[in-house]
Amino acid sequence: MPRVSIVTPFRNAARFLPGYVANLRRQSCDDWECLAIDDGSSDGGAGLLERCVASDRRFRLLRLPEARPGSTPLARLPARPRNHGLAHVLSPLVAFLDIDDLWHPRKLERQLAFHAAGQLDLSVTAYGRFRSAREPLLALRCPPAQLSAISLADANPIPLLTVLVRTELLAGGFPTIPHEDYLLWMNLQRRQPGLRFGSLPELLAFYRLHQNNQSGQPLQVAGWTYNLYRQYGLSRTGALTRLGRWGLGHLRRQWQERQQQATLPCGTQSVESLLAAQPLRLVTASA
Repeated sequence: MPRVSIVTPFRNAARFLPGYVANLRRQSCDDWECLAIDDGSSDGGAGLLERCVASDRRFRLLRLPEARPGSTPLARLPARPRNHGLAHVLSPLVAFLDIDDLWHPRKLERQLAFHAAGQLDLSVTAYGRFRSAREPLLALRCPPAQLSAISLADANPIPLLTVLVRTELLAGGFPTIPHEDYLLWMNLQRRQPGLRFGSLPELLAFYRLHQNNQSGQPLQVAGWTYNLYRQYGLSRTGALTRLGRWGLGHLRRQWQERQQQATLPCGTQSVESLLAAQPLRLVTASA
């Protein structure tokens, strides 16, 4: 049984697949399995992935059954392929890596040690936001040191690409709504307020920004967030109030990141150079 299962949905992402496979193969910890879930690709990506990993049994290609005719747009959300992957997990721990994102080669090694040392249920790491691996980071973020109803109230502080979580805590899978991971963490924290959580302040993951990011459509994302708060059980007034705080917090983070670019601790190093160096350790986890 592998120590950790990595869940990756993809659709029409052939241009990212070779780099994704190479990035995982560079992990210093090799005790993992990867569940790559093809969500109806039409660009030959599934065949390309099969060729790339033909001799590596750690990779398992899963094909998501086609959505039923007339099904709602929710059927094409990331929750569906992620849940399909979770149903095939063999490991006691799960991590998530989207096809266009990157991990530092020591990500699993460092986080697994941190996770085990603290006997944690859920752990996260610092991460950077970038557009091109040949360019410097646009921003650097570190999740809060503690997870609580307060830290989850106005934003999602848990970046999915940094998560390491006990598999049993994901029973039932992701809710089938946009922002599915945010609602999952809110529900999990409410069910288990004593959840053992840890934030490793090391730059171990890299989130790629491009025109297909769902988070790049602010009005749509605001609507999703309002619906999420309603799904969580808030009244219309409560959801609107929370949405207002979410919007202000989003604007504040954008302003802070613009100011931060000139003073990032990694300076003008490219993402490629950060991946080749020892992980950058930050002073502390922050809110």
